[in-house]
Amino acid sequence: MSFNKSVRDSDVVNQNDSWHGIKSSEKCHEKVSSGPKYLRDKSWSDQLEDKVESVATHFHWAIHSRCKRDLNYEPKRIVLTKPIAEKLLLGVIHKSVIFVSPDHFVLARDTSHVESFNKTMKMFQDKRIVLSDANYHTQACLAVCHWNENVDRVFTMLHLFGILKGEMQSMKGKKNYKAPSYSYRNNIWKRQINSIICDHIFDLQDSFQKL
Repeated sequence: MSFNKSVRDSDVVNQNDSWHGIKSSEKCHEKVSSGPKYLRDKSWSDQLEDKVESVATHFHWAIHSRCKRDLNYEPKRIVLTKPIAEKLLLGVIHKSVIFVSPDHFVLARDTSHVESFNKTMKMFQDKRIVLSDANYHTQACLAVCHWNENVDRVFTMLHLFGILKGEMQSMKGKKNYKAPSYSYRNNIWKRQINSIICDHIFDLQDSFQKL
């Protein structure tokens, strides 16, 4: 947020990751949806216990411009009848980063590919293992090859789970991806062998020329 503040008045088009923006609002919603009994209807309301996931879902679809108006809509959530519940919910929504800075989310950017690559880097560069500079560079190159070959690979099945409190509709389910491929290893090996053969041929040619 400090970085956002520094570029807010500049000509830079700033876009925040939508998942993190929605997640931060979820945490605020959770604080007003449950709590100790003596603070019920003061700092939290039981009528908001099923609103965490639904508000997060609405944020998600609003960012991705897929909102629709259903004239036959019947609410499946608790209908708000307590003024304190409505006040608490509106307070959280109006203070959320998505509501305060909607222009930072209009392009619906996300950091999923960055985080995917970061996960791949951790596979090749274990923080518990000390590497030399040369090995560190080699592992980084291998991580790039592995990620480029397997990013966005197709999945064979999608397991769906029940609705959990605070879980976004778009985040439900677990994909079973196809096993990663390692063609880059064969390509690296072939290039290495070809390099050795070429060097050997060059040495032979040089020897014959000297003769």
